[in-house]
Amino acid sequence: MNVSMDVENKTAAESGPQYYIPDDVLSVLQVRYHIILPIFVCLAILVNSFCIAVTRRPKLSSLQCNIYIQMMASLDLMATIAYMPFIFDTELCLYEKYGAAFYFTHFSVHIPNCLRAAITYVMLSLSYDRFLAIWFPLRYKNISKEGILKKRFIFGGIWMVISFIPAMTIGNVSRQSEGLWLGLCGYKYVKSDWVFYYKMYLMLIIGILPIILIIGLNIGLVVGLCTKGITKLGPSNKRNRLLSSTVAVLAINISYVFCCVPYLLTAGFYNRDKGKCYSTYKTEMTLLIFNSMVLLWSIINILIFFLLNKDYSHEIRKMLECVPYIQNSIKNRSVSTDPREESLSDNPS
Repeated sequence: MNVSMDVENKTAAESGPQYYIPDDVLSVLQVRYHIILPIFVCLAILVNSFCIAVTRRPKLSSLQCNIYIQMMASLDLMATIAYMPFIFDTELCLYEKYGAAFYFTHFSVHIPNCLRAAITYVMLSLSYDRFLAIWFPLRYKNISKEGILKKRFIFGGIWMVISFIPAMTIGNVSRQSEGLWLGLCGYKYVKSDWVFYYKMYLMLIIGILPIILIIGLNIGLVVGLCTKGITKLGPSNKRNRLLSSTVAVLAINISYVFCCVPYLLTAGFYNRDKGKCYSTYKTEMTLLIFNSMVLLWSIINILIFFLLNKDYSHEIRKMLECVPYIQNSIKNRSVSTDPREESLSDNPS
């Protein structure tokens, strides 16, 4: 791996100093792609696969939040898999094969960002769902039908794909000395007015607008719980379920704001100006921190929801009890705490 990178940097330096990756930047790239990213990707795949299995449980299929959680876990899983090519990217800047240079120029960044944007709108839809359930229960019943939700998800998915198609066309792959390929990707590469307005459009629909709406809806949730009162939300069983899901939604939205908003507002557009061949130490350190925060959120967000929602936590306990090791530990614990044994041990023979 190090030999190929040294040859790459040497070749890049011979063809022009602008294609040379400094040693400090190269070290950050190696840590980011080949140490931190594999750990987070493996954990995120395991956790989200487990979360999808939990949402498939029959007793959870009737819950209104289940379709949102299932969609979020599925999109998180796909976004995590989309990061995997970076783990095997040992060339980083100049590529021996045209296909690799073309993929990392046009698709490697935009596919995960498209999936992250879709997750953002699923969270926005979930927040809107909880907001209506507290403030407008009658309207909530009308729009909470499964067919309406599926149409909403399909429309949002098509909108995200169409929005990111222009981004995938921005860039160019050119042949360099000794048969290597250089990929230049970024908004500064294409000198056109539409690129500036398109960048502002993406910043608006991915970062600013959904974040403002999510924060506003969650403030509305808190105000609704405080002003309407917990006892006014319906029968006891329904009230407890609604309260549990609302608190869980508030928790994952707070974690989203802290972990993902910096990436959406800055890091998502940070490295598109020209590409890794022109990158700086400050840029790569920023991306390292923000990407790690996003991947961390991919691991913990649905787990937070499961832990705070009693329906899901109960099903998880039932699933874990099926594991042989846990079964044996539960049996041993029940045997050790048998009251008959304790009464016999208290009476001396």
